[in-house]
Amino acid sequence: MKHGADSRPDIAPRYYATVVLVLLIILASIERIYGIDRQSLWSDELYAVIASYKYNFTPVWKLMLTDSHPPGYVTFMYWTLPLTGYSDFGIRLHALVFGIAWLPLVFWLGRRWFSTNTGLLAAAVVASAYTAVYYSQEARAYTMLVAFNLVNLICFFEILFTKNKQRSYVIGFIVASVAMLYLHYTGFVFFCAEILWYGLLWLLRQRRGSIREAMIIFGVPLLLYSPWLGVMYANMTDSPRDWSVSKAPTLDEVCNTLQRLLGPDDDHKKFHLVTVCLALVCALVDHVKHGMSRRLSATYSLFFLMVVPVLAFYVESLVATPIFEKRYFLSVVVIEAVLVANMMSHVLGVVFKKSATIAVVFSIFIFSAWTINSNVTVRLYSLLDKDPIREAVELVKNDLGGNYKNNNYIAIMSHDWFEHYLRKNNIFYDGKWKKRHFYVPQQIGDVEEYLNNNKTIEYFYYLFLREPNAEAALVALKQQYRVLAKSEVSIEQGTIDVFKFSAKELPDAEQLKGVGTNPSNEVAKLVARNAAGKDPATYRVLYTHDWVLPYLRRNGVKVDHESGDGSYVINAQADNISRYLMNHPEIDTVYYLALQEPNAE
Repeated sequence: MKHGADSRPDIAPRYYATVVLVLLIILASIERIYGIDRQSLWSDELYAVIASYKYNFTPVWKLMLTDSHPPGYVTFMYWTLPLTGYSDFGIRLHALVFGIAWLPLVFWLGRRWFSTNTGLLAAAVVASAYTAVYYSQEARAYTMLVAFNLVNLICFFEILFTKNKQRSYVIGFIVASVAMLYLHYTGFVFFCAEILWYGLLWLLRQRRGSIREAMIIFGVPLLLYSPWLGVMYANMTDSPRDWSVSKAPTLDEVCNTLQRLLGPDDDHKKFHLVTVCLALVCALVDHVKHGMSRRLSATYSLFFLMVVPVLAFYVESLVATPIFEKRYFLSVVVIEAVLVANMMSHVLGVVFKKSATIAVVFSIFIFSAWTINSNVTVRLYSLLDKDPIREAVELVKNDLGGNYKNNNYIAIMSHDWFEHYLRKNNIFYDGKWKKRHFYVPQQIGDVEEYLNNNKTIEYFYYLFLREPNAEAALVALKQQYRVLAKSEVSIEQGTIDVFKFSAKELPDAEQLKGVGTNPSNEVAKLVARNAAGKDPATYRVLYTHDWVLPYLRRNGVKVDHESGDGSYVINAQADNISRYLMNHPEIDTVYYLALQEPNAE
């Protein structure tokens, strides 16, 4: 290789390498395009899609300030979705493009610091890697993040290990670093690992650094990221424990994460782990025998930048919020691919010598076939693991039968995820109704009020992901409105139910018998039983929250008071309550329905 005196000469002619790389890119593209719209967009994907519907950027910015991620990705989606379109394919197009870009970038990195065959083998590892294919079909920031990780690494190594530093690499490093920082917080962890490695190399006298250089390559990205540092700190320190996205990382969990990263099955995991360990042993032996070289420096750098971010998340997950998830370690896939490829290239070169070119191409074919077969076995190309939001909306569409423009129905939902597909299918939901998301039973009063104010609505659909809160909310609807129809769509991880209710009819006795209950209803029933037979003028009902009102009314409890509502949530209201009771001596009983919280207590 021309670039480094200590690099081995390329085994494969460059034109031949180009052909193989192009074929690998075609293979990777087919794998990523096939089935890209097989599954519905799911909640995390739809977050950015719904944000892009905003008419101006101000509400989007406010939304991002409350998000648990930096603003780069949502901003990117806001400006690009109107160009790519709102089809499932169009929304995921950027993930596909950046996922394919991994191949030429990882080839460049492998070829530049090791050999052309290393670059080709690294591209082969990435082409069919389970996680690489999976996240290339998901509209999230991860393939973009890893692509910028690779650009960042390419430029970082040029800055670290070459004498004639080109300004373009410094600029490239800064641009890629800023993109990483604003795309995801894992980019910040990776960037900090690079700062640490730069400092270690300096302390170990493996390269001559300078304060000026460090201030430029690290200080400028941090300066450009500084407007978001305060928000990031707040997100990291103020996040509740239940914000966690994983279990605490036991040894089994670490092993499972490694398996999902390195391959779809145990055989792939073992192959990758053994090969990486051999690569480290060979590097150490080479170091002892021949001393440090630029190739070894690159190898050690890859090991360091592969391991340290994972360790950082591991420690964070043990002492604070558990966030040990495979999607946060996708940079491991491309770095590990280069290390594995270099080891494979070395072995093939030693064993086959002059025939190594043929051996490399044959190995690429065998490895690709093996990985694709494993992907088929674990159903990567037919997997259904995303919430079937699209399919749930299609149930409503089919029931309407084309009568979308009628003003006698409305759709309400547990989550705003459904809005994209409702909008796409011209199914009416009231975007101006701020309380249109019905997720907990306490909101039943809002639904009741809306339907009372919109008399033209004869029936409504309720779409919800089956989970405790939404199921409790469903109980409230079933107690108030007659069910006209019910359907569901399911995957292994979850079920979405679609109920059609009459807005004009009360539930019959049979429906009420099997409807179930919730805490608000049970409390109202207690009051109803105690007040049964009493003159309504002889009792008064107080409550901390008005969500109990529909339940009280439904159970025959009088709640209309001449003094206004019966809200009593702070002690400053005590005088008004006392005065009212003194003026109404006929009241001999007061019921107080209080949620246990400081004010009420």
